[in-house]
Amino acid sequence: MYVNQSLKSCLVKFLATTSFKAKEFKDIRKMFIDVYPEFKAKKFYQKIYQTVRELQECGFISVDNSTCTYKYTSVYRSSDLLDYLANETSSSSLHEQLYQDYTRLEEEVDKVKLEIEILAKYMRLYPIIVDKISCCVLDTQMYLKSLQSEIIVLNKLIACISKN
Repeated sequence: MYVNQSLKSCLVKFLATTSFKAKEFKDIRKMFIDVYPEFKAKKFYQKIYQTVRELQECGFISVDNSTCTYKYTSVYRSSDLLDYLANETSSSSLHEQLYQDYTRLEEEVDKVKLEIEILAKYMRLYPIIVDKISCCVLDTQMYLKSLQSEIIVLNKLIACISKN
């Protein structure tokens, strides 16, 4: 699991066991890093804040911005927050699987292109069976187009999932 995914997972699990009312972000962060000191470094501040704001946008946390400092209040049930985390995790796993499929297809495209080049070489070497080799070339070219179309679809799916 990536560091950002791990941080988000730990933060959501922590929040699922914690309730708070009218707390500033710095207080929520302090409670979190008391339990997970590995995320104390400044480099994690932005991701912690981003996750809290994301949870606010999803309706799990309310924000009172009537004063000069925002006050956050938990408005979630623990089970709802854990369900949210499970959905996020499965989305991340899906993204990884799509990327693996994409990589595998790219490798397959390279192999098929090489196969077409080799078939062209044999067409020159064995003109007597050009018709048979031509059929193989056509079949291989159709397979190549199919692979390329699948890559286009995977690119679109990866982009779609990355937006969410």
